[in-house]
Amino acid sequence: MPTLELETAIASHNANPMLPDTTTYQICRGKDLPEKTMFKRVGIVPYFIEDSTPYFLLMVDAKFNEITDAGGISRRREKWSRTASRETREETRGMFNYSISDIETRGVVVYRNDLSIAMVFMHEGTMTRERAISVCYAYQSSYQMGILNNDKKETLENSNMMLLSIQELSNLMKVKKPIIDEADPERVYKVYRPVRFMLRYAFKNFLNTAIVRIEDSIEQELPVLAEA
Repeated sequence: MPTLELETAIASHNANPMLPDTTTYQICRGKDLPEKTMFKRVGIVPYFIEDSTPYFLLMVDAKFNEITDAGGISRRREKWSRTASRETREETRGMFNYSISDIETRGVVVYRNDLSIAMVFMHEGTMTRERAISVCYAYQSSYQMGILNNDKKETLENSNMMLLSIQELSNLMKVKKPIIDEADPERVYKVYRPVRFMLRYAFKNFLNTAIVRIEDSIEQELPVLAEA
């Protein structure tokens, strides 16, 4: 798999004032954030690489049918990594369960300068597309059982888990109108607005670079989203 150095993305982000939103967003490793950093909202996006293609796992909000990350609002004085760990465990019904230490060590964080929202990319090194599809099906079944069992509200906020390639995710960022599910034409999706902004920034500043670098090298380790 190709290596995309996080330092390159950060250097490009800091050095080029013409990049969009440079006064609003930042990129860094989780371990490089100040110890007591807190965000109002934190979400996590697990991803993996197969056949040189990055894939991302996103959620579908049960109430509004919006594509979003696994995340939510921080509790009072709650450190960002604790929020991310708690919310991801709840919203994926335990199918992704990252420790605080793991998030801080491996996470790559995109965040607004006002500390209102952050998105953490987590590499799943042993994941495959086949396994990810199974995880999505398992999540759907677990969600339906959760409804029948009257599970806690916070574990039923998302009705579905979606697997999207980097190209599919890029296409979502370009479309402002609702998206019709080809497999189920009666189902229409839109992207949760704050998450759309975060993903658009990520694409402009380093995810698109991943596509280019992937074509250059096949046998190395990880893209820019991986642990540095």
